[in-house]
Amino acid sequence: MKRALAIVGAVAIVGGAAVWALAPSGGDDEPDAQAWDRKAQAAFAELVREVPDLVVGAREWLAGGRAPDRTRERVTHLATPRPFAAVHDLYERSAQLYVEVARVYRVAVASPASELRSQLDLLARRVRELGDRVFDRGRALLSLDDPAPGGLVQVHRPEEVPIWPDEGLAAGPPLEDPPPPPAGLPPLRRETRPEEAPAEWRHAVRTAGVPAVSALALAIGGRDGGQLRQLSRQLVAAAERLRDQPDPRGDREKGARVRLSLLVSADAARTAQAAALLADPVLADRLDRVARRLALVGDGLWASELGARQTGFDLRLLEEQGP
Repeated sequence: MKRALAIVGAVAIVGGAAVWALAPSGGDDEPDAQAWDRKAQAAFAELVREVPDLVVGAREWLAGGRAPDRTRERVTHLATPRPFAAVHDLYERSAQLYVEVARVYRVAVASPASELRSQLDLLARRVRELGDRVFDRGRALLSLDDPAPGGLVQVHRPEEVPIWPDEGLAAGPPLEDPPPPPAGLPPLRRETRPEEAPAEWRHAVRTAGVPAVSALALAIGGRDGGQLRQLSRQLVAAAERLRDQPDPRGDREKGARVRLSLLVSADAARTAQAAALLADPVLADRLDRVARRLALVGDGLWASELGARQTGFDLRLLEEQGP
């Protein structure tokens, strides 16, 4: 039997000693990153076709099926070799975010035309981009998108963690003050970032002004609009402080994942803030559940060595179907 060339995924096991190096190997029993990734891409295929149409034509898309729900289930149940567990987790978080994009649009198209409905559109677009960036972090761990060394093709990837004002996606009235005008060019990924010892990075995160997760859970549960607005500001500000902070040595993706966690949590707060402003109690309750699910995704993206960050919402919310 011919022995296939296998690739072992680069996966940092949090708190553990084993790190899988990305390198060719001729072993028969080692998982093949490219083959596994093809299965993952197939799980996302329907969503890749549907989500762009959702963004530009939400009402027409809503007349169809529930592709994001099906995508989430396919990714969740994807058979995954142990070396790719961290990649699978990122893909699953990405799929969960895409499902919430559809749910936000379901509320938006049922809401009367207003500044708030425009903010729901911006919210859905931010959550969609966060899903993209979380997915990208999984691809980065597999290193399958890296250009060939010495090649003539230059790849300009987007910034790992979005800068909402620069992209014209920052929240505005009635959720927030009017944002500044967007930047002329979208932010691009830096070729390199500074690094520091993991202990120093952990200290930097803990002193970055990240609000207590208990405060976020209480504000979402109480639909405290003023507190939710303040918490969202604080979470985004903490992510921005960490943008200029070195990453943990040898683990750029962990630094990006933590900052993405903060932005997802920030939009959980914005979602609950919007729910507090909706006059229709049914739509408000749907949006409240979106806020709780986004908070759970933010919890899941957090790095465990920084200490538990759990809002305490019911994890079964992530398994719900429909609106």
